[in-house]
Amino acid sequence: MDYDITYDDATHLYRINGEVVPSVTAVIRAAGLGPDYSTIDFSTLNHAADRGTKVHLATELIDEDELNRDSLDPELAGYVAAYDQLLADGFKRLRSEQIVADPVRRYAGRMDGNGTWLFGDIIVDIKCTTLTHPSTGIQLAAYQAAANMPKHKRYAIHLYSDGKYRLIKYDSRDDLKIFYSALQLWWWKAKNQEGFYDNYCTGGSRH
Repeated sequence: MDYDITYDDATHLYRINGEVVPSVTAVIRAAGLGPDYSTIDFSTLNHAADRGTKVHLATELIDEDELNRDSLDPELAGYVAAYDQLLADGFKRLRSEQIVADPVRRYAGRMDGNGTWLFGDIIVDIKCTTLTHPSTGIQLAAYQAAANMPKHKRYAIHLYSDGKYRLIKYDSRDDLKIFYSALQLWWWKAKNQEGFYDNYCTGGSRH
């Protein structure tokens, strides 16, 4: 099925054939399935998000052999070392920051990447936090379906500031069913709750 997918970096909105559609994380958040950050102050969350964005960019530059390590922010050094070790241990990312979309179910997102590991083909979500949450499995399942990679395994890669990393596998068959249910709920709210869709269109979520 041919379709046109666009992403507006200023508003964080995806459009399929011109229609604004929800991101994967927006669907998960609207259904109340994601982590609860309500007890964490905004400045801490904002700093963590900014650090995560910088680490993601650093890993992309490493993959492309273009990272200038002399100018690397010292706060990122441990996370970069963790990614270096991951590569030394056998991980190879084939594509990064890949936009995926389902024009039939009407959602989109940005997958951190897909690659190979010791045990085969995988899709990954790279995180810079010690927090693990089952909604990551739902998120990865949504990317996997939109990317049409049914045989790939799903992993979260946690990079830590001490130079270590951890891989967490998500393999529940319920993950995609839960996402599709949440997606139906999102579109129900968009149709029936006044202001829900318009409010989303003022600024979405990159992933």
